[in-house]
Formats: sequence, structure tokens, C-alpha cells
Amino acid sequence: MRTTASIRSGYRSSYRSSYGAASAARAAAALCLTIGLALALALALGACGGYGNDDTHGGTDGGGAPDYGNGNGNGTNIGFGGEQDFAYFRSQLDDGIVPDPDVLQPSGFFAEHHTPLPAADCEEALCLHPMLGVAPDILGGSARHVLQLGINTPIELDPDDRPDLDVTLSIDVSGSMRADNRIGYVRSGLDLMLDELFDDDRVAIVVYSSDASVKLPMTRVGDAREDIRGTIEALEAGGMTALYAGLELAYEEAIEHQSEDRESRVVMLSDGEANVGPSSNEEILEMSQEYNDEGVGLTTIGLGDTFNVDLMRDLSEQGDGNYYYVSDAGDVEDVFTTEVHSFTVPVARDVVLDVTEGKTYRFEKSWGSPRWEDLDDGGVLDLPAVFAAHREDHDDTTDNDGRRGGGSALLLELSPRAEVAEDIEQAHVASISFSYEDPELGERVERDVDVDLPHHPDEVPEEGHFGPGKNVIMKSFAMLHAYLALKQATELHHDGQSEDAIDLLAGVRDRLIPLEERLNDGDGDEDIQRDLEVIETLEDVIASQL
Repeated sequence: MRTTASIRSGYRSSYRSSYGAASAARAAAALCLTIGLALALALALGACGGYGNDDTHGGTDGGGAPDYGNGNGNGTNIGFGGEQDFAYFRSQLDDGIVPDPDVLQPSGFFAEHHTPLPAADCEEALCLHPMLGVAPDILGGSARHVLQLGINTPIELDPDDRPDLDVTLSIDVSGSMRADNRIGYVRSGLDLMLDELFDDDRVAIVVYSSDASVKLPMTRVGDAREDIRGTIEALEAGGMTALYAGLELAYEEAIEHQSEDRESRVVMLSDGEANVGPSSNEEILEMSQEYNDEGVGLTTIGLGDTFNVDLMRDLSEQGDGNYYYVSDAGDVEDVFTTEVHSFTVPVARDVVLDVTEGKTYRFEKSWGSPRWEDLDDGGVLDLPAVFAAHREDHDDTTDNDGRRGGGSALLLELSPRAEVAEDIEQAHVASISFSYEDPELGERVERDVDVDLPHHPDEVPEEGHFGPGKNVIMKSFAMLHAYLALKQATELHHDGQSEDAIDLLAGVRDRLIPLEERLNDGDGDEDIQRDLEVIETLEDVIASQL
């Protein structure tokens, strides 16, 4: 079994090559995949069309049925980077605010759900699992066709055995950081993070308010751990927010000390909008991209309730990093201890999923990553880096009930073409080209797979088309419906249709409760239970404003 130790030697060369041309491709190998049902999709108030107990499935390339379990022993799920929680949405609800619909993104919502995937037995660094679901939409009388693309890895990730790390902290110390003890959260969080760093890791600290300065140059942790802690404890807030200057100076510090055998990452913490120097999202993103291209990754952490959510999210997505929101002491502990091992070391880089429509289907909509780009005949997902997701099951949460670290999923809604011949016995759904840079091998891995439906697309059984692994089917269905309910309810409320929003939430909640109770062999699912709590809270907040 490969471990994190085995990727150390080739890690840096892989990092640099991720933004350039691919190295020599490996010899082609058969990729065995089984296509099973991921979920059934019904929009708005559409009800579940029935699940049944059918274990029939279609396949590709003659692969046998994978072992769909609850995630234990099946490999580590992979996160796509970018938003890793929907804590900002929940925080606004806790403050009695109905969030703007754009605050809730599928990538962050999905990341707080552990979705069981087939065993990671592809004998590669990354295993791709396409899963097709076809089920009736009772409300409309038609069928929904959804392709889910999940990725996991057989690599056993050991937090105690990773490449040496250079962390450059870019810390907002503007005056607004005094509110709600935000600067206190930063101090306590970085103190916890320091405990997670090894003696051979290095840390630099850049602070910014009305201007930016290097508070601590790049320093080996083992040589000055207590001095670094003292610098953190001495942080004080005051002044404006020169975010551009603070981020650029942090990048310059990181570049100056960059080394071939070390991972280099900037971690930016902010609670507000840039208001000194270049301040537009476009200017800041353009500057950040130039340094990302030099091999320095960026992770962003937002605090408070007034920061630029879109900017923090976009910076992390293009900077092969993750974005988190910290609202309380529990979030501080989770992000700066549990998550620090995930957001600092990617598993693979330059990951590309190129999906082409089959002869019998066309693509309609995608959920799961804002980096998905629609094309005339399909779409492509291009990820600078992917990360290990540390959760192993639905009830694997932190001491603070934190649910970050579940992994990512890309969900594509499809529809059959009108001109499909009546006499076909198998429908070509999609062709997928999957490639990435393997850190251990130092070269590019490329795989292709076709996805087929083993009958005519118009032949939809009343109970739906199901593959093995009813637990993953039902959970994905529930997760997506919870997301859609929250998203559409906030849209309705802000459009002046608050009563319709309440009715929608109540209807979806009533359908999700019995579904949640059936998950995990009737034991229920903690992720979906939390979703139900958020749905109920949103109902209450909207009702309080009528």
C-alpha cells in the first residue's frame, strides 16, 4: 500500500509541472468500472420516485460490481479544493438573517457530507467512479438522469509523514478584527496550528492593515517555536485593510525561500473587504494567479460576517487550495488542527475530467464545482490540485460536531436526445477522459472510460434504475435535495415569496425524514440529520420575518 512517504521524492517536480505540459504518459491500463445508481433527482418539490431493492446494474469494459459500503476500508475520498464548508450560511441563520442565495454553494455543502464510494482498488493514485442514476420524477411524470463522478485514493495518508512545509501566514490585523474577538480567534487558531507543525517545517508571518509588513521572516519551527508563538500572541488589530499588499508581500516571502524539496503554501486570514490600494476582485485574483503559477499554493480562511466571500472562495480555487469559514472557537479548533493536514499537502495536481456527451444524451446542469466549464458537446473540470478528505463515515465528526472533510462530488444532470432510435438496447451516456499528475511517478496518468445505460433511455422502471450500494444512492439523493431546498428557499424569500419558501422547505423536510431514517441499514445518517436541522432553522428565520 502506498503511503504519503512514498510521494515525497517526486513531489516538488510534480508540483512545478502541474501548470505546464504533461510529462511522458504511462502505458495504458484497463480501467474497470461498474456503473451503478448514484442518486435520483427531482427538482423543487418533486418527490422520490421509489428506491426498491433491485440490485441490477449496467457496466463498462466488463468490470464487476464494486464493493459499495459505508466508506470504511474503501479508500480515502478526495476533495476538489475551494470551499470546504457552508459555515457562513449557518452563521447567518444563527444571527437571524436569511442568507443571500449565492452564499450557499454546492461545493461547500457537499464537502460537509461523507459519501461512500466503491473500493479504491484501481491501483492508481486516484480512482474515478462514474455512477449513473435514472429514476422517475413523480411530480412531472418524466425521468431524471444523473451522472455522479466521485474520486478516491488508495494512498494511506499519514499526517506524521508528509513533505516538509513552508507556511507563510498573511494575517489581517485591521481595526475590524477587534470585533467579536476575531483577532483572538486568529491568535488561538495559529497557536493550535503551530502545535501541528514539525520541527523541520518553516513559518513566516506577514501582517496587513493600512499597509503590510513582515512580522517574522521565514523561520525553522524547531529553532524558534516559542519565539513564533510569542509573535502570534502579540498580534493586535487596528487600521484599514490593505489586502492586496498583504497577500503580495506574503507571496514574495514564500517565493524568496522556495525550495525544490519542500511544499510552499500561503495561508491568508481576513474578516473584511480590501479598502486600501488595489481592491477589486479582478486585480487581486490576477496578482495571486501569477504567484500560483510559480508553485505557491494558497489557502484562505474567512472570519466575521462582512468579508468578501466570493474573493476568498475564488482565490483558494485558483490557488490549488481550500477555503474555510471560522465563526466560533469550535471552528478554530477544527480548521487549525484537523484540517491543517488536509489543506497543506495535495494528493495530485492538474486533475482534468473531460466529459463528452454520448450519442443518446445531452448535458443540462452540473453541481459540485464552480470550475466546471460547459462545452458544446459536454464539459470539462480542470482542478489545479486535489486533497485528501479525512472523514471516514457519516458519524465521523470532530469533538465540536464539525463535518468538514467529507470529500467532493460532481453531479451532472442529463436528458435523452429526442432523436434516439426506438430499437437500441443500450444507451451511450458519456465518454470520460480522466488525467492527472502523479506525484510519486512524476508523470501524467491518463484513463478513458465510456458510460452506458443497459437499456433504452426511455425505459425507466417504476422503481428506478439502481446499481449496488443502496446507501450511497439514497444519501446522494438526500444531500442534493437538501441543498436544492435551501438554495431555492432563499431565492424565493429574497424575491418576496416567503410563504412559498416555507412551503417548499416543509415539503422537502417531510420527504427527507423517512429517507434519512432508512440510511445506513436503518440507523440513520448524521449528515442528513444536520441538514434537516438547517432546513428547520431556515423555516423559522423566514417565518419570523413575515
